[in-house]
Amino acid sequence: MILLFENETVTAGVAVNQHVVINRSYSPSPITSHESSPAPDIVHRTSASSLQAQSGMDSEHIKRVGNYYECKICGARSTSSVEMGKHSQGKKHRLGVMTAELKKQREYLVKDREGIAIIGENAEYLNGTYHIQIQENTERTMSLRVENHTPEVVQLLHCEMLKRMRVFKLDDAKKMTEGRQAVSINSESHYVIEVSACARGLGTFHVPIAFHFRRSSGKEFHIIRFLNAKCVSDVTEELKPTSPYKPPTKVAEYHKSKQTVPGVKPPKLIEDYLKRSLSLGQYFVSRQMRKMINRGFKTSLCVNQAEKLEMTAIRTILDNPLNKNTYKKKFSILLNLEELQMEIDIRRYDMEDAPMTKRHNLLLLEVPGLAENRPSVLRGDQLYVWTKGSHIEYEGYVHEVYLKEVALGFDPRFVSSFINKSKFIVRFEYNRLPLRLQYRACELAEEEGLECLLFPTPSNICTQTEYSPPPNRKFFDTKIESNREQQLAVTNIVKGTSRPAPYIVFGPPGTGKTVTIVEALLQIHKFQSDSHILACAPSNSAADLLAERILNSKIVAKKQLLRLNAASRPWKSVSEKIQDCCNYSKMSGQYYFPKVDQLKTYRVIITTLTTAGRLASANFPVGHFTHVFIDESGQAIEPEALIAVAGILTIDPGIHCGQLVLAGDPQQLGPILRSPIAQEYGLGISLLERYMNQVQVYQRRGNKDGPADHYDNRIITKLLRNYRSHPAILHYPNETFYDGELMPQADEGIRTCLCGWEELPNKKVPIIFHGVTGKDQREERSPSFFNPEEAAVVFSYVRKLLIEKKGGMQIKQQQIGIITPYRKQVQKIRQLLKKGKFEDIDVGSVEEFQGQERLIIIVSTVRCNPEYLSLDFKHNLGFLRNPKRLNVTLTRAKALLIVIGDPNTLSQDKYWKGFIDFCVASKAYTGVDFVEDDEMVDDIMERLDAINLKGGVSEEEDDDDPGDEFIRPSEHDEKEWRKDI
Repeated sequence: MILLFENETVTAGVAVNQHVVINRSYSPSPITSHESSPAPDIVHRTSASSLQAQSGMDSEHIKRVGNYYECKICGARSTSSVEMGKHSQGKKHRLGVMTAELKKQREYLVKDREGIAIIGENAEYLNGTYHIQIQENTERTMSLRVENHTPEVVQLLHCEMLKRMRVFKLDDAKKMTEGRQAVSINSESHYVIEVSACARGLGTFHVPIAFHFRRSSGKEFHIIRFLNAKCVSDVTEELKPTSPYKPPTKVAEYHKSKQTVPGVKPPKLIEDYLKRSLSLGQYFVSRQMRKMINRGFKTSLCVNQAEKLEMTAIRTILDNPLNKNTYKKKFSILLNLEELQMEIDIRRYDMEDAPMTKRHNLLLLEVPGLAENRPSVLRGDQLYVWTKGSHIEYEGYVHEVYLKEVALGFDPRFVSSFINKSKFIVRFEYNRLPLRLQYRACELAEEEGLECLLFPTPSNICTQTEYSPPPNRKFFDTKIESNREQQLAVTNIVKGTSRPAPYIVFGPPGTGKTVTIVEALLQIHKFQSDSHILACAPSNSAADLLAERILNSKIVAKKQLLRLNAASRPWKSVSEKIQDCCNYSKMSGQYYFPKVDQLKTYRVIITTLTTAGRLASANFPVGHFTHVFIDESGQAIEPEALIAVAGILTIDPGIHCGQLVLAGDPQQLGPILRSPIAQEYGLGISLLERYMNQVQVYQRRGNKDGPADHYDNRIITKLLRNYRSHPAILHYPNETFYDGELMPQADEGIRTCLCGWEELPNKKVPIIFHGVTGKDQREERSPSFFNPEEAAVVFSYVRKLLIEKKGGMQIKQQQIGIITPYRKQVQKIRQLLKKGKFEDIDVGSVEEFQGQERLIIIVSTVRCNPEYLSLDFKHNLGFLRNPKRLNVTLTRAKALLIVIGDPNTLSQDKYWKGFIDFCVASKAYTGVDFVEDDEMVDDIMERLDAINLKGGVSEEEDDDDPGDEFIRPSEHDEKEWRKDI
């Protein structure tokens, strides 16, 4: 790995981890912006003292980072020194400074001093902390013996916890711990304080306890100790780390000087008649671009003038909004950034001492994480193996993909001399095809003049003649007849009102987005006989759903519908319901691609966005495809969405002006990216989200809540009727993300079926927020977090629903979904479910549940830091600090939502705090005590003031927190790799 600093030589051929570059040499755009940033030379000349004088800013803890200020205590960021000055004066920041000082001075504060010793009995003592283990609702006591080894009387003025916590109680003979009177301890005598611990639920409870003493001379001093009670059960003990966490070891470095022996490709498709008339370039990242990216687009002494000019031009393109003149160039740069980070990230899967076994002419390799697409390996992909010290590597083509292993085709000579169980170093590669198609799509968009489609303006929207639907037209899905917004969207899509601009169906959760576009597609098919429709989605599952719903309608005949799959897709993953309309020959057991002339006979073709690239390569006659629908378009980056548009859809009114329809929700999860720099500069913004947030014609008209506050329904419709969730479950996301406009329309019998459940704190609100102060942990060499206490509570609720539930409807395992953001927590929960024979319950990440729904959703948030005051503001929330992820999480449930997490950690994020506050106000909260911020902060500051904890924290001070998720996300969990092509 190369860490870049000024004047350092850069190796152009090696990709550098941008999560490191962004910390070392790259200044991203500000997170918030309230005022103009001072020029860099001004910043460097501005002293810390003058900044503090100008703005009241805490210059000791707030530092300049690039073009914004960052608080090293709280993690707050802003470009405004005034805003950061206000932050400095806030209670939370001052408390954060005190907490940091407590951490900084811990080693000194916990020591016995001034002749006073504190001895703990019935507890394990380690580094200033007394550890005890307890069971639920079972009290355990320990003693703290304060010994005076001075020749004088010493007064114990106070002994109190620095944070109120009901788990612990202090008691003593003279009630000094209740604040009644000081206690005098004679020379060589002692005084005993009893500590009792009792917890109502599982968790780790940690609190500092301060002893305040006064010598006969009047000198006062403090000694701090920490109490740690861990409430355990058989379940939490079963899930504890199998071995201590160790960062993954680096696999032996790969040198490109190795000689590569080509492998044996899998058999070609028997019938691939689809000619590639339009070439697809390689679009490799240039050596020059690699050098600039590896420098973070910063100049140094070794950069020549031409390179400086090029980097300045690139920074200008990146810093400015997307426009028609920079469209291709900007996306090319962003895709380069993403690709180089992919080169880094794929290396984490490289293996050492990996054994292979022989099966016929293929070699089998077991790949950990294969079933979870970590990494993704598809038929036709390549892997490379070699032995230590060898200068020869062998290329292996993937012939078959199984659950845990892949079958590889190597050079016959290598296979014939192979000895079973021989061990190799294995290098993985990612599939570049999707990226190549995205590069080409951006080129084609520029060449074909798609400006009116990509950058709609008031003057170029709604300029085409509208189609006139038959006056007696009826909706195929009769439920739409009672939904005004769906009717409006379908009618305007059929009429083509937006052309040449795209039509957007803004579909919040449970509002029938897919139903709407399927209805529009069917109407077009029925009443526009010359139409040819391409329907796409980012994933196979979403594309399959489109095919299934179209087939179920019976409006489109099977012979007129083609579900075009990629050759790499496992046939067993295709639903039987749509197999008859797929490009697969059961006789030969292979996929096939028909000629263009045969494809032209299909009225509706359904593909993933990437597979649509085959249609673009086939170069269909201009104007053949009249409509392109993209469902779940918010989950695709813009260049990916363009694959199904550029080279396929014509918007030239002189030939034929086609119609693009995008369906999705910009408030739900967007594309998954790996490059933090590409993310910062907008690659993570989908085409749908860009239209709605950056293009004027797609935004609301008038002032919010005013009489003219609405979308232009000629080009966009927001669906408003939620057919999924109980009103209480819908309330918070509706108010927070959808302007309170969603109307609960779910079937009352379904949505209220669990309102009488005996575990609900409030029978009118089918929500539980269960506060658990667990401990997020890691084990072995996995970077992913898990929380045994939360997993145990999840399992407890599952048992209560499936076994102990009294009365009401019988719950089936398939009606429960469990969402958790970390792969290791998924594994731990599955371990418990398997033991309890609840294996039909789906457990997965938020991404895996997007677009799905369950009667019951249980959420485990995992992140928790019980140490110190549970107010470590830098404690990283990771994946949780994303409002879109929270929105999707909360909107999957129909009748019951259970969220399990640490409220003090989660409430650091304003969206999570809003949800917790809603649960508290709705009397839907249970579990560990949760104190309102202001009350808690005031109380703790008062207690910390008593021990005079002021001052700062060293810049070198570093707790074990992994850091900001934006900087180093790969250290926390592994993002799933693309599995659909």
